Amino acid sequence: MVPRLALVMACLCLVHPAAHGAVDLYDHTPPNPRDATALRQVRAALVNTQGTLDGWEGDSPCFAPWVGVRCERGNDVTHLELPGRNFAGVLAAAVGDIVELIVLVSISQ
Repeated sequence: MVPRLALVMACLCLVHPAAHGAVDLYDHTPPNPRDATALRQVRAALVNTQGTLDGWEGDSPCFAPWVGVRCERGNDVTHLELPGRNFAGVLAAAVGDIVELIVLVSISQ
């Protein structure tokens, strides 16, 4: 006879995807160093960020989406939305290197 706890654990493995090591949509996103580098150049040109964009590190802005960054076409950044954050500075020309960018929301209001 199988102990009740073992039976419950076995059932859980059959119905819960995380029990199989399943991963969410972003876990299979490959790095995108081109967009990541461009976003870090945008961040470097801004002042008054108070650490808000400190998470913009590494080469995978779409893996665990960076603050204000959205990727709707797989691995490419499509949206940069940083309204109302009172950043100052100049928008770096590197924003033009984000080739799939379709939405850029004002970064200071």
